[in-house]
Amino acid sequence: MLMSSLINSDIYKTIESDLSENDGKIFLQKGKYCAGVSKCDGIFYFNNEGDPVIKVATGDKTEKEWFGVLIHEYCHFLQWTTNSKIWQKFENQNFAFDDIISKPKKFKEEILILLALERDCERRAIKIIKDNNLFCHKEYAQYANAILYKYAYLYKNNIWPMPRTRYKTIANQCPNVLLKSHLNYLEIPESIIQFYQN
Repeated sequence: MLMSSLINSDIYKTIESDLSENDGKIFLQKGKYCAGVSKCDGIFYFNNEGDPVIKVATGDKTEKEWFGVLIHEYCHFLQWTTNSKIWQKFENQNFAFDDIISKPKKFKEEILILLALERDCERRAIKIIKDNNLFCHKEYAQYANAILYKYAYLYKNNIWPMPRTRYKTIANQCPNVLLKSHLNYLEIPESIIQFYQN
């Protein structure tokens, strides 16, 4: 698909409409990362008025990559709008991502909640990708697993890994389906660990 076809796709219109109905917006950034210390590819958050916002960095990414990020962040929005159990658990903890990264030993329980939240989000994203025939859901799952293993590595080793290799290399070592439970990610294969050891 061309970027124009993704922008004009039914799922993009659905995302835009769903956010609009909740007084929210999508922002596609031209930079490599969204603003902030954590240098993320995308983020779902609430602005000062409490309205939902999805920001996605499109710079230095293929259309498939940034659209995958958009779908992922939209699934966090769906976790919120449906008031899912894992979203409630996440919100009740009231922790900041930056706190977890800087002091992981103090936030063991929260890291597991975050891992469960992200796995649920990826499950939803893969369903949307499959149902709308956007691109290869198995390839997306490999990238998703590479990120989920990062959370597991943080939990086990008390450090957020910053691999020096391309994510495609890591993703190629990952399963092309999600693991059955977020706790399964705690058994990180050696082939993955080697990329995450700093």
